Amino acid sequence: MTGVRLRSALVVALLGTSALGAGTLGRLDPVAEIGLLHDRLTIRGPAEGKREAPQRGIMEADPSAEMESRVVVDVGDERMVIIVTELVALAPEDLTASVRQQAGAPAKVAPVAARDAAVRVVEVVPPESPASGDAIPVLTAFVAQPDRTVQALHFYANKAAARDLEGCRSLAHKMAATLAPGKRRLEVAGGERVLGPVAVTLPAGYHLATQRGPDFVVYHLQKLLPLGAAPSAVGVYVGGHPALHHERTGAENVQSGPGDLLGQTVTWYQWSPGGDGGRAAVEREAIVPLPDGSQMHVWLVAGDAGALAELRALVPSLRPAK
Repeated sequence: MTGVRLRSALVVALLGTSALGAGTLGRLDPVAEIGLLHDRLTIRGPAEGKREAPQRGIMEADPSAEMESRVVVDVGDERMVIIVTELVALAPEDLTASVRQQAGAPAKVAPVAARDAAVRVVEVVPPESPASGDAIPVLTAFVAQPDRTVQALHFYANKAAARDLEGCRSLAHKMAATLAPGKRRLEVAGGERVLGPVAVTLPAGYHLATQRGPDFVVYHLQKLLPLGAAPSAVGVYVGGHPALHHERTGAENVQSGPGDLLGQTVTWYQWSPGGDGGRAAVEREAIVPLPDGSQMHVWLVAGDAGALAELRALVPSLRPAK
């Protein structure tokens, strides 16, 4: 997915290049408390660890602090980066089995004994492979909170640190074992939500996240679904330079037809990008001008026709905010 590619590129930039020598990270212990995802989670890291603001390109929107956190541990030339993401997903009763099914046979999947019995933690160690590139995967941890919502932590090492990959995995494992719930809960209550110049009425079970760019804002309305399910979400861009996704990605077999958006007649585009790799099976989008001269781009992402119909039912509730 595009998000995965962007995350990988940003991880490479964070890790950078390094000189030879390794082995220090693996000897560190997690002793310092670090808040994650705007107080959704806490984790303990080495004293050398620090939380950094997510990075973006010049024309990109800032990642939401509620949806992504980054922790960097630097010791000499060695660096470990932890990317933490809110999945807006619900854990099944057997979290380990679910993660194992998604990870595939080559990966090593095992539960982690967490310091806080209120959470369930499962770690995934990727298959052994020669270290290459500037962002070497170390370990991924999935944590299920008491309300069953799931977050993921992706641990990466740079070349210097990865010369002692087992040491890096030891540190990552020790850190994952310190995960505990934060004070904030995922907001999925129904009701009116204001998206800049417009408002929308949501049923219970949808989460709103906001990304702010230099001269635009992107709102993500994502349905809370079982872990591993295809995404079901509505995106709303408000700004001066929207870009239709089907044109930007070169989508094929795009269907178009007239429809309504904010009481105006617009052209809706729909296509099927494919269901593999976690990608949506159906997407739909349209652009409508706003009274202040800006434009609103709305897109729907669903796993099947039934899920798309549910999202389409939300669109008529988009209206000018009071």
